[in-house]
Amino acid sequence: MVNLINNTSACKLTISPPIDEVYPICGAGYKIRRTWRITDWCTGEERLCHQWIEVIDRTAPVAENKTLPVVYSDPHECGQFVDIDTLAVSDCSRVKQNFSITYYEEGIPKVIQGVLPIKHIWLPVGLDTVKVFLVDACKNTSKARILIRVMDNTPPTPVCDEFTQVTVDPATCWSAVAAKDLDNGSHDNCCEVLHFAAAHMDSITYWREYWNRTLEAEVGKAEFWKEKTEYDKLIEEWINCYVFDDSVHFDECGSNQVVLRVYEACNMPRMDPHVWPCGPHAWYCYNNYRYLSEFNFNWFDPAGTKSCDFRIPLVSLAKLRERQIGYLNKDYHIARFGGNPFSTCTVSYTHLDVYKRQVLTLCS
Repeated sequence: MVNLINNTSACKLTISPPIDEVYPICGAGYKIRRTWRITDWCTGEERLCHQWIEVIDRTAPVAENKTLPVVYSDPHECGQFVDIDTLAVSDCSRVKQNFSITYYEEGIPKVIQGVLPIKHIWLPVGLDTVKVFLVDACKNTSKARILIRVMDNTPPTPVCDEFTQVTVDPATCWSAVAAKDLDNGSHDNCCEVLHFAAAHMDSITYWREYWNRTLEAEVGKAEFWKEKTEYDKLIEEWINCYVFDDSVHFDECGSNQVVLRVYEACNMPRMDPHVWPCGPHAWYCYNNYRYLSEFNFNWFDPAGTKSCDFRIPLVSLAKLRERQIGYLNKDYHIARFGGNPFSTCTVSYTHLDVYKRQVLTLCS
């Protein structure tokens, strides 16, 4: 404020309109040099007063964290190239978005840094966190993140011989072939640990038709076809765990069609044969399907058979939910053999849907 001393009707002090000079500073901020001219009409004396007004941004940029849609890995690689756009930012000046991504490759940390947006950047399978550091033109800073999940959606590639001959017991004409022995170089784009299971084609066809027919009769044609996709998944899961096994058995001479399924098994807990009462395929199902609850019921419930050959029959979706609630109330959904039913790796729901057939010629 200008103190107008002795400002009376006899000696008049006046102030001329101010003159502003604007000087830009950072971002949208600026400084004003405002000049006031004060005149004493009695003495003719003038005085200039300068006033500085500063308008500056002291607020950090505001950005919300973002999760991008799932990206599927390349069928031949364990990762994918992705484009990462800038985050939507609220700020009164231009904001630079620096980023940093850290991931591990064979146990070695890899760091990618740069400025958003960026195109065609390689990310491995997994949940990748993009750390974003926001800096506006006035050096105000804040942080945000972008989550990108790269999923392996490519099933393993099965490789096996088209024809295999085995020798059977000449007296009983009985033989068994381990599923892993049918493999001849199966591979996967991401996972080096593969699990093998096999079953007779006749058994697969029989049980698939049986459960389609039985469940349709239980719930009615209209309801069954309304939920056909869910029932198909249910049946295939049941076949995976109760029909496929670590080995296939033959009790007659001749030719048999056998289906070999190859599963990803990375990050799955190691099976302890001293604790686990059944085979590797049961262990795989225990860690990847609702089979866990059924297995616990079989071994720990008074009504269970306590046998590795148990089979829990399929029921309607409504009854299945009731059954699962019963398992939940008895804590049968919790792993009791050191398993990991809540694994989030892609092994949990990946299996080979295009079957590789084997023809085994059996003779005495």
